[in-house]
Order: sequence, then C-alpha cells, then structure tokens
Amino acid sequence: MVCPYCKKDSHVTNSRLQKRANSVWRRRKCTNCGAIWTSLERLDYATVWRVRKGKHLTDFGRETLLISLYEALKHRKSPDIDAKYICDTVIAKLTTKKLVELPATLITTTAHDILRRYDKVAAGLYNATHKINNQ
Repeated sequence: MVCPYCKKDSHVTNSRLQKRANSVWRRRKCTNCGAIWTSLERLDYATVWRVRKGKHLTDFGRETLLISLYEALKHRKSPDIDAKYICDTVIAKLTTKKLVELPATLITTTAHDILRRYDKVAAGLYNATHKINNQ
C-alpha cells in the first residue's frame, strides 16, 4: 500500500484479524516519510455474491442491506450504528451458508430473524417493507 501523504511504499507493523467484523486491521508505516496510519481491509461481497431475484442476478450490495436496516431502525437513538452492526451480523450469518448465489428471500428472512431478536418494532417495520411471510 502506498503512503497517503508522500505516495511512497509502506510496510505493515501490526496486523490483527477482526473476527466479528470479518476484516483485517493493519497498522502501517511509510518507508520514506515515517508516517503511521491504520487500514481496515474487508472483503467486497459484491465481487463474491450474486443475488437472485426471480430470474435476474445482481451483485450483492452491502449498502442496500444497510439502508433497509437503517430505515427499520430509525426509531432508535443511534440507528446508523445499530444498522451497521446488524448488517455485519447478517453478512456473517450469510457467510456460513457458503453460497455464491443468494436468493433475495434468504437475505431478507435472515435480516428479519436477526432484527426480531434485537428489536421487535424494527422487525415489524422491516417486514412491512419486505413482505416476509414466515413470522
């Protein structure tokens, strides 16, 4: 990775796996100017997962899931933070399925199940938007 300040090479001085967020945290140091910064590396699921909606396939969009969760959690004090953590939980749960092609219904039912355990009002709002049949 290049230094954001002088655009020269850098090296990793510390690295840790973030199991809960399914990412890697790295402390980096520039070999030229000595600047130190942190990077967070996360898998781009749009390049891994495809979502099936009927006969159509689209790339998985983490942002789409995040926005729909945020809309359901708007009544809470910190809907942005809550939506981020629930989105990460949904993605972690979907990762255990070991699928490349995800049915859209699997994503919505997984998100609804997690929301139902977290906040019943949010689960109801999410269900109203996504019309989930298995309550």
